[in-house]
Amino acid sequence: VLWLIGEYLERADDVYSAGASRWVILEYLAFQLPLILTMTIPIATILTVLIVFSLMSKYNEVTAVLAGGTSIFRLAAPVLIPVVMLTLMQYAISDYVMPYTNQRVAEIKVLLQLTRSNARFAPAQGHWVRGQGRYFFSYADYDAEQKTFQGLRIYYLDEDEEGWRLGRVDYAARASWDNGQWLGTDAWRRHYIYDSENSVSSPELARMTTTVLPIEEKPEYFETDQRLPEQMSANELRLHIASLETRGFDAGKYKIDLAQKFAFPAIVFVLAIVGIPFGFRMGRQGTLSGISVALGLTMLFWLTFIFFRAVGSAEMLPPLVAAWAPHVLFLALAGYVTVGLRT
Repeated sequence: VLWLIGEYLERADDVYSAGASRWVILEYLAFQLPLILTMTIPIATILTVLIVFSLMSKYNEVTAVLAGGTSIFRLAAPVLIPVVMLTLMQYAISDYVMPYTNQRVAEIKVLLQLTRSNARFAPAQGHWVRGQGRYFFSYADYDAEQKTFQGLRIYYLDEDEEGWRLGRVDYAARASWDNGQWLGTDAWRRHYIYDSENSVSSPELARMTTTVLPIEEKPEYFETDQRLPEQMSANELRLHIASLETRGFDAGKYKIDLAQKFAFPAIVFVLAIVGIPFGFRMGRQGTLSGISVALGLTMLFWLTFIFFRAVGSAEMLPPLVAAWAPHVLFLALAGYVTVGLRT
């Protein structure tokens, strides 16, 4: 609720300034709700676990259970049922709902002029963009931050009495924006020659190690067809990676996103497992202490998660290792705390 109120206060002025309908802000908040849920479910889970077991410890209920011959593992076992259900719900929201809602949020931000990106999203398997002249662009991938293409083809059209026809194709395995121009590497060029009977012939490829591509479009022109990993489901992202690798392009930066598609929902389960032994150790420290520990553990987990994501994006660790390393570390922490408990 606090998150929604904050979003409303932040966006209300933008809605009125843009002259948009007041229903737009309600639509924006509705499409933000899945993201808010996925971010708050983990902390709500560990908070609940810590408070429940710390209160049981405070009022000696844990001591009574142990005196009756029941271990704390048996006492904590029922918690796993709602935790597993919440984990599955987290995965369902992340993979089946959020890709669509994230696209809708991006479209609303364009409407409110909060971003210059266009609301149109290209398919994951490839991108086509019409140039400002008589040519079209086709590319496998475009990195807006690095201003770099992979698998860029430029189709130039000629006009004759019978209409349009293909005149030339330029190709660059990699093209990057450098000092106000596009530089292509591992490039080739092919001209198409037509005779009086409109038959086509093409000479040998003109191959170039490095060349300046004769196009005037700046990097901002191509940001209109960018589709981000958070706007794809796990299956769409997997197909995108497979499509890039099949054509020999680098898909490394997407592999960490794919691995985290599955690692992210598991945060709920991991934080719950970590919260159980901490709850038993809280003793008589009270509810406020439990809340503080829950917030501290959650913040520490997010920092670890972000750190390993950066390491995985830099390809210093394999994607699977980078995505699941925070989970392994915190489960090890839970095991270490459990060792010191009376079970």
